[in-house]
Amino acid sequence: MEPNWKPLLDLIRRHSTTFYLGSLLFPPTERKG
Repeated sequence: MEPNWKPLLDLIRRHSTTFYLGSLLFPPTERKG
């Protein structure tokens, strides 16, 4: 039985994109202050 990877990959891609945009908008250096 093959695992259904598509929903999982979509979820990971969505979260990684959100994390990437969030890191661009809120750099760790600015978030500290």
